[in-house]
Amino acid sequence: MDLLLTARLIDAAEAARLGLVNRLVPQGELMRWAIETAEMIAANSPSAVQAVKRQVSGTIADHALTREALEQQLGDEVRASLHFTEGIAAFREERKPHYE
Repeated sequence: MDLLLTARLIDAAEAARLGLVNRLVPQGELMRWAIETAEMIAANSPSAVQAVKRQVSGTIADHALTREALEQQLGDEVRASLHFTEGIAAFREERKPHYE
């Protein structure tokens, strides 16, 4: 809620602390880490990997339609508001918005 309501930007370290990323990889080591991770996955049973992927995708899909519909509805309401219009105008005019 903090990030959603404040719209503040965070760095990679805070994203990791909050659990938004799996891990931080030092600059220049991303490809090595990606290959090591791919090798670990490839060492597992292909059937098990596929089953886990299907389970996770299915779980997400089961809730996605409801979530997507709600997000669409809320987004439509926000875009129809005077606050949205003021926010866009303030951005274009390079000023802080005045929400009343």
